[in-house]
Amino acid sequence: MHASNHDDNKLLNYDYDEAASRWYINTIDVTKDIKDLLATIDADDYAEVPALGQYPKAAYDALVAAQTTAKTVEEVEQAIAAFKAAKNVPVYFITSAHDGYAAGSAIYYDGAWKWGTANVYNKQMWMTIPGYTEENVPAVEAYNAEGTSYAICDYLTGTKMRGKDVQIVKVAGWDGVVNLQYGTATNDAVQHAQGGGALVGWNPANVKEDGTKDCGASAWQVEFIGTSYELDQLTDEFFAAANELAAINVPNFSFAAGVNSYDAATKPALDAAVANRTAVLGKFSTAEEIAAAKTQLEAAIAGVKMNMPENGKFYRVRCAGTGMKYLQSTLDETNAEDIRLQVLSSATSVNATFCYIDGALVSYTTGLYINAYRFNEVGVKSDVVFSEASNGKLGAYNITVGGRYIFGAQDNNKIDSGAGTPDNRDGYTWWLEEVTELPVAITAAGFATLYAPVALTIPAEVTVYTATVENGYLTLTEVEGAIPAYTGVVIEAAEGTYNFNVAAEAAAVESDLVGAYAKSEKNANAKVYTLQAPAEKEVGFYLFNGQDTNSNKTYINGFRAWVEVENGEAAPAMFSLGRGEGTTAIDSVELTNGNVVIYDLAGRRVEKMEKGIYIVNGKKVIR
Repeated sequence: MHASNHDDNKLLNYDYDEAASRWYINTIDVTKDIKDLLATIDADDYAEVPALGQYPKAAYDALVAAQTTAKTVEEVEQAIAAFKAAKNVPVYFITSAHDGYAAGSAIYYDGAWKWGTANVYNKQMWMTIPGYTEENVPAVEAYNAEGTSYAICDYLTGTKMRGKDVQIVKVAGWDGVVNLQYGTATNDAVQHAQGGGALVGWNPANVKEDGTKDCGASAWQVEFIGTSYELDQLTDEFFAAANELAAINVPNFSFAAGVNSYDAATKPALDAAVANRTAVLGKFSTAEEIAAAKTQLEAAIAGVKMNMPENGKFYRVRCAGTGMKYLQSTLDETNAEDIRLQVLSSATSVNATFCYIDGALVSYTTGLYINAYRFNEVGVKSDVVFSEASNGKLGAYNITVGGRYIFGAQDNNKIDSGAGTPDNRDGYTWWLEEVTELPVAITAAGFATLYAPVALTIPAEVTVYTATVENGYLTLTEVEGAIPAYTGVVIEAAEGTYNFNVAAEAAAVESDLVGAYAKSEKNANAKVYTLQAPAEKEVGFYLFNGQDTNSNKTYINGFRAWVEVENGEAAPAMFSLGRGEGTTAIDSVELTNGNVVIYDLAGRRVEKMEKGIYIVNGKKVIR
């Protein structure tokens, strides 16, 4: 090999022994850069347990060893990089000071700069300030273009926040709150939590002084959470446990009274568990604290209970899988082999109203219990059980009737049912609507009876009475304000339909009218009188002898009231209604039972009553 004597700096092949063909072989020290770095380090720069700004002694020892173990330039570069990365630096957690959509959030980097639910155990949310080794961030009173700016970097990759150095600027009147500001440009000067989770530039003027939070999504709290050396000692298992706690989903329960909501009494325990999780994830907690917080939160979620329908109240039952149609107390009789309850669009129809009582559903219009998808035999109940929907729809129910899950069939507007566990189809999912008023129809006769398991406010257009039976007479007493629950009454009004609003309560009153909410078989041990308006006769309570043509049994409709006189007691053929002169009474047609004393208004005893007002056994009656 020969060094050319031309100016072309080339090597040539040459056969003669000239100086340009003679060469020295020199040894190159590839670890020179390591030695140069070690020359700058003294004993105060490292320690077994390093303070901020120091290196771990183990990292220093590894660098020293690399002087002899590193054989290539790449190995030298790797040794130096590993040593520098081991420097103990402060690690920060930057959380939002906003109390709106960014509340409880922190800045993080996953290939793009974002903000999300704060979790100190998520290393993507750890930040460093290269070259700065103090716990307290270097906050200034106001942005100064000539002042010192800092690179806030992602801990894992060293990526600079949005690629710009920032000044950490105090927000006047708002303790501990700062802007991360890198300029004064109106619309791109501070780090800002944009809706949707992006970190963008924003106008610093929108974070007002005196603590007002007009645009608090530009306001942050920079918190020292520990040194890099300390944090690197935490195990992967420790982080996994913390992130399991962070990953627990807390459903968005609606806590309120009534159906489709959750018991408000369980909310404080859930709130406390969620707050404790936030506290645990906002600092480095012990393994025991993390485990306890997880147990507490899971128990609190499991302890949240749905409000179930209340006994005696009225509801509409709506299926999520049929276009939100309502269960109706009408049967589709188009197919004699497949007569089933219907689901129809109308919610205004009284046929959509059911009473949930004694663990069963009773139709307000028919007084019949329902079974899995039809009506039951009169007086025969099927157990109805409501439970929280298994498909995760909050505030919705699954319903079993007689042990079978009812399904709002997708075709023919009919109800179906099945045993076993309901699948996730919406047809198995139901909503309830509480009914707060009950319609009562008054015919041209001007009277009706009512018996309900709820208290009802009396409309202004009607008069309501209770009744007492004594010595063969039925005396009416007007009820004021509201009808108590489970009380039989007589209603008087002009022909029409009147809505009785459900009342919170009503003063108790005495009434000898018997009633039932479900259609039931007549009491065989008594004479039963129901309100009737026979042709060419006056309205009154007449002896009831109606029979079901199929069973030869006598049934009385539900949500009605009537009079019972025990067999063997003297009883009239009917009780008639009388009005006038401020009295409210019913007199008997048959008066000569041996126990009746009658006086006219002049005080004279009479044998029988003609038209007029009389005193019968001390009570004022009308004839």
